[in-house]
Amino acid sequence: MKIKEIPKKDRPREKALTYGIETISDAELLAIIIGSGVKNKSALDIANSLIDNYKNLLQLSNSNNALLMKEFGLSQISALKLEATFEFCHRLNKPKYKDEICVNTSNDLYELYRYLGYENQELFIVVMLNHKGMILKEKTIYRGTNNRIEINLQEILRELLMVKAKYFAIIHNHPSGNCFPSKEDEESTIIIAEKAKFLGLKLFDHLIICSKGYYSFMNRVSKKI
Repeated sequence: MKIKEIPKKDRPREKALTYGIETISDAELLAIIIGSGVKNKSALDIANSLIDNYKNLLQLSNSNNALLMKEFGLSQISALKLEATFEFCHRLNKPKYKDEICVNTSNDLYELYRYLGYENQELFIVVMLNHKGMILKEKTIYRGTNNRIEINLQEILRELLMVKAKYFAIIHNHPSGNCFPSKEDEESTIIIAEKAKFLGLKLFDHLIICSKGYYSFMNRVSKKI
């Protein structure tokens, strides 16, 4: 159905203008971003197909331009608009830490890095802290899509010693959505903590972050958002 065939009061743009952007559905929101449809498909038709296929906006945000154009008939410009929108949201949710920010609890750490829960790529980050819990530096040790993370222990220890850190935290994400640690996660955490302790460095926490929340090794608890 063409947008023009829909009663004016029920069209996405008109509804947003009349009742507020927060009142419209995900599909209607997507239709506004897409802007225009293609032959025999309105922007709203395409938006509904996207929602039906991906189930939610989070899963849709992990798609790519080529797939959207090929399978859903989006024009290159419309696909780019969607990609730009999701990238904008991603950058908004990615905080830039400041020197004066102190990490006192596992939840403090999670709030700084919760954006990792929406990454579709697995990342392993070391956060270096001074004796007051202030962030000195962060270092991405691993970036990839494999189920098993290859950790370079020497690189982690070298980075910690270079900035004269007192404490450090390990953060990695599970794109699968499951926050609970694997056997390898458990083993690597023990090894890293023990080797660091030998050098006078203390592991503050190891967080596994996913879209549903996080798991804290320090507290041995999973917290949902």
